[in-house]
Amino acid sequence: MKCSKWLSAVAGVAVTLTMLPIWTSTAVADDISDASAQLLRQSALDARLGDDGKTPIAVADGDQVYGARASQVPYSADLQQIAGKSYFVDCSAAANGDGSQKSPFNSLDAANAVKLNAGDAMLFKGGAACTGTFTPQGSGTEAAPITIDAYDATADKRARIDADGAADAVHLYNVQHYVVRNLELTNTSGDAKDYASLRHGLRIELEDYGDGSGYEVANLYVHDVLGDNQKSSTGIRLEVNGDKTPTKFDGVNVHDNIVRHVNRTGLAVTTSWYHREEESSWPGGFYPMGSVWVHDNFLTDIGGDGIVVWNSPDAVIEYNTLENAANEHGGKTDNSHNAGIWSWVSDRTVFRNNHVFAMHRSSHNNDGAAFDADSGGSGLIFEHNLSHDNMGGFFMYCGCWGLSTRTLVRYNISLNDGRYVDMEPKCEASGETARTIFTAGTTDSHFYNNTILLPPTEIDVAGFGHYMANNSVMANNLYIAQQGTVVTDTTTNEQKGSWANTLNWRNNVFAGPAAGAWPSGAHTADNQVVPGLTLAAGEGLARLHIQHDALTAAGYPIADANGEQGVTDFLGKPTPTVTNPDIGAFQYSAFPAQTTVADGGFEAADATAWKLDHAQINAEGRRSGASGLYLDKGGSATQTVKAAIDRTYRLTAAVHADGNGELPSISVTLPSKAVAHAEPMTDKDGKPIVSADGWTPVSVVFRTSYDASTFDLAVDAKDGGWADDIVAEGVYDHIIDGSFEAPANTVWQPPVDIIGTPGNAGESGPLERSTDAVTGALATPVPVTGKRQTATGTETFTADAFNRFVYVTPGQNYELGVWAKADAGKEVTLAWRLYPGFSQGYPLTNITPLGAASTKSTEYTRVTVPVNSTQNQIEVRCSGNGLCDDMTLVSAWNGTAPAIGDASPNQPSKPKPTEPKPTAPTAPTEPAGKDDGANPVVKPTTGDGSAAKDERDGAAAQADKEEQSAIDLAHTGATIFGVCLLAGALMLIGVVVASYAHRRKAEPKHNH
Repeated sequence: MKCSKWLSAVAGVAVTLTMLPIWTSTAVADDISDASAQLLRQSALDARLGDDGKTPIAVADGDQVYGARASQVPYSADLQQIAGKSYFVDCSAAANGDGSQKSPFNSLDAANAVKLNAGDAMLFKGGAACTGTFTPQGSGTEAAPITIDAYDATADKRARIDADGAADAVHLYNVQHYVVRNLELTNTSGDAKDYASLRHGLRIELEDYGDGSGYEVANLYVHDVLGDNQKSSTGIRLEVNGDKTPTKFDGVNVHDNIVRHVNRTGLAVTTSWYHREEESSWPGGFYPMGSVWVHDNFLTDIGGDGIVVWNSPDAVIEYNTLENAANEHGGKTDNSHNAGIWSWVSDRTVFRNNHVFAMHRSSHNNDGAAFDADSGGSGLIFEHNLSHDNMGGFFMYCGCWGLSTRTLVRYNISLNDGRYVDMEPKCEASGETARTIFTAGTTDSHFYNNTILLPPTEIDVAGFGHYMANNSVMANNLYIAQQGTVVTDTTTNEQKGSWANTLNWRNNVFAGPAAGAWPSGAHTADNQVVPGLTLAAGEGLARLHIQHDALTAAGYPIADANGEQGVTDFLGKPTPTVTNPDIGAFQYSAFPAQTTVADGGFEAADATAWKLDHAQINAEGRRSGASGLYLDKGGSATQTVKAAIDRTYRLTAAVHADGNGELPSISVTLPSKAVAHAEPMTDKDGKPIVSADGWTPVSVVFRTSYDASTFDLAVDAKDGGWADDIVAEGVYDHIIDGSFEAPANTVWQPPVDIIGTPGNAGESGPLERSTDAVTGALATPVPVTGKRQTATGTETFTADAFNRFVYVTPGQNYELGVWAKADAGKEVTLAWRLYPGFSQGYPLTNITPLGAASTKSTEYTRVTVPVNSTQNQIEVRCSGNGLCDDMTLVSAWNGTAPAIGDASPNQPSKPKPTEPKPTAPTAPTEPAGKDDGANPVVKPTTGDGSAAKDERDGAAAQADKEEQSAIDLAHTGATIFGVCLLAGALMLIGVVVASYAHRRKAEPKHNH
């Protein structure tokens, strides 16, 4: 749509637009809502409006869409596409027939009596209404699902089922492979049982069934489902029950539905198999769902929660619109703890391109936020969402009963979130003011590159809850105040009673005419306050396309923190992961090729990335590309590298000895002066393994923390030699809070037999921490000291520092590492074992590790242990006497070092004796097609980025396969024996981003 105002900035020119003042309304809710609605109407996708009559259901910015797109599902079944037998139901017919189209059934009892077979269909007459509950029998197959649909129906002449106060309008029980669509479902009795009975519109239930597959729910109109205060009263509900047979849904696709005037929950996917120890101490099984996709649904006037999924790893919740939820239906119900769109005990669930507005927050409800990362989940992603006028704020972290870890909230827009209205006063029970974000428990989470327009009222930009936020980062966000905005911050680096809080603010811009005080803390100097910066010229969402010198490349790298690739901004444009991003939800400035180590292949003509001492870059020293590094005896090459926030790196390189001398050493030095050395794999005699190309690959893993700045990279050659192909890449780390920055609400909790309450990760008070840290501010002493509550008061305990919430893939090789230093005359041990489960307890003695390594060094030393588990949950620990910091668990190195240039191996040779060895680098010819990092990224196409991600993933998998297949045995002489690996050529991965503004994909695409 309105793209012309920002496309010119792609070339990297920072343009400062004339800024216009924001509307000057007071804090009256209707005025704020009118202002938001006016701004969004100018970017409306189409003519559809929410029930408030003024806010568009979906808006567009360029080719990107936020909210539910208009349904493309036909209102009647295509009878030609039904593979099996079709049965017809017309409840307005005078007499019951045989189920044919000419003689349809006229009651739900007749329809319920039919046993459906694979490929069959039960079709309901458009414009007719049935009363009661439809309970189909029989299951379909993947190739021939059973269809529940309408015939002779239109948008204003739907096929209706009225439950009339029964539990369900449609109930599918222990069946699979169904398509349910084009029905109007309602469930109200018009008497005192409304809001007093458990009710649903559509309920699909599996109970002790095993795995159920294939459930499409599409184009339903579910309204006036007036259930009780239980969260299980729902408009559309898929639920797993039972505790005998592990049971789950797989292949769920819920889309293009309208859910209106429902109590208590709008749309839910739930399970009884959610009992993970991080979540609570409740006993029970844990069995995650299969694939779940919820998209393009419009929900409005919901008494409680909008959309919620339980134990649904990798689910995708996208392009939904939620309006006016948690409203208690005007006081007809009295419920609490309701949020807009959220998940519980789910990992890596993605929430994107959703539109949430007008969430309520009464004195009964301390939630009321648009989005929520709830207990027991890890790795949730909230991106590219639009949120406005939600009383409970934009976002809520809620690891209150259990841990909520590694939540990524990025490239979203929040407008006027956190306000109150006259009918619902402040939450007096909690004594809080309005808030944009509520931190009620999270660890290792990142809130970055969001654009937030604060409401003209007193607002806490990150209010705190009982469990607080620990070791979490607020980075690169743009906060814009309006006339009347009064800012407070109650979270930054503070202690609240017995609960510690470390919420770190880095490289944010605070703008507009705010009164009060912006967040402060350890990195106050990294943030900018720019009072004169406000919205841009234009109309609609174009007013948020703010370009300003204070924003340009002023953020800090964070987007690749867990080894992710392909992170995009609010408009779907690529973002930098190594160099500095722009601040806010839009990436305008161009950025170079993203390479952590500059000129790691020693290809650059000017060689300015490296400081050389008795070393030179020339063709004779190359392993790949046009040149490599040659070092004299005692020579060195060093480089200071920009480090990203909370990133675990694997550094690989290739080295070659000079004759029988020692291999050159490659090391990483962190700001704390801790030094990690890259090491080769060794053979059975402990000798370094040499590749088939004659070079020895080396590798080392290290990590950064919230205070990341730089690390120093050094190549040293005692006896001379060669080095080439130095690469540092972000890799996925399975350890939560590996830097031990969270003193409470952390995975590093003591054993349950000490705590006294099994499971609940947040039950203990703060744990002792040391300020003698490798990265960040804190390290853990061993043994660790903490406090617990008993019947008679608070008592102190000591225990190993250990983490029982570590998840791996059984049978896969990993490398566990930690920095450890021992007290004088003592030692520190790193170990792992299988997770013993609830019932076996955690004794402090007689621990039987499956792998362990120790150090007696009184200086920080990197200790590593191989891991290969037979189950998916393990326990890691540091024990002994001393300190531990920066623990990592990453996939084991495969013994190769990728080639940066062309992959044709070269046996290095010394420079000719007649040529003096220069102390400054030479300038080899750049190979054709080589990108030296100086070229800007070209203007991207728009879309959801998923096609490019799939292509990159497939290419990477193929490259890995080719590298693995190249393993061969080779002898390299009397002094070297080992396994030689021939590295395959790196594949150049092209980015092809498909437009996804108005079309559906057959399957959801993940970008993590």
